[in-house]
Amino acid sequence: EEAAQVPRATLKAWLALVRFGLLRPGERLLILDAASPLGQAALPIAKILGAKLYATASSLEARRALREQGPVVPRGLRCGLRRYIRQRFVRR
Repeated sequence: EEAAQVPRATLKAWLALVRFGLLRPGERLLILDAASPLGQAALPIAKILGAKLYATASSLEARRALREQGPVVPRGLRCGLRRYIRQRFVRR
């Protein structure tokens, strides 16, 4: 069942990032719960597109694994996620 979700997650990630999101090289992308199947599918697509990646994950182990894959995994986002997103991603 888990393996069957891989193509579905990849398609969803591609549609969200490429088709509807129009992600361009150099743009910043925050992937919430990047350790999920959808997050794991989005990471390589965003890398290929040349986005600057930021990712979150709920467990310490997942965050360590994400750091090895390349995205920036900010520390201490649990309490300040809204503020962090506003500061880094919302254009004024």
